[in-house]
Amino acid sequence: MSKKRKEQLIISALFILAIGLGFLVSGLQQRPVSEYPDQLSPLNAEDFVLVNTNPHLQLGVASMEEVQQQYPDGKMLGRSGVYKLTHLNAIFTFTRKTNILTKLDIIGPGLATARSVSVNDSFTKVVKNYGDGFIRSYYKNDPQTFDAVYGEGQCIVFHVKDNIVKKIVILHEIEKTI
Repeated sequence: MSKKRKEQLIISALFILAIGLGFLVSGLQQRPVSEYPDQLSPLNAEDFVLVNTNPHLQLGVASMEEVQQQYPDGKMLGRSGVYKLTHLNAIFTFTRKTNILTKLDIIGPGLATARSVSVNDSFTKVVKNYGDGFIRSYYKNDPQTFDAVYGEGQCIVFHVKDNIVKKIVILHEIEKTI
């Protein structure tokens, strides 16, 4: 067998081995499962208001300056449009051009949703206050850790582990204007 033929066989074998490993790794990846209700629980404009502020801040309306007035001890994370509070576990995200609040990540106790749900509350309280019309998204091997998504487009996501709310994301996208 010639040297060139041996090289071709080795290259072909390595190529087939790489493809086989790719399929193996792909098959071992966890696949998310999403369960949809018959009907989603409705959200309204008040669900996107931070009620513990004076005046109230509303996602999709409040400006970066208004948030900084309410929470002056936060800091901007570079020029990213992200404002992180130092005394509360919360991160505010703003649009780049207009500096309007579009997302709030509540990652610890101290802030609550408009319907009085906060981090470390039970998921039972979430269902009591928001209803059972949510999208449940989880990995098949860990159904006790899941995201409960209320709403479409404008939504509230509760990250739940063992029936306890671990994180809340309130998302209020703004229609893009040309």
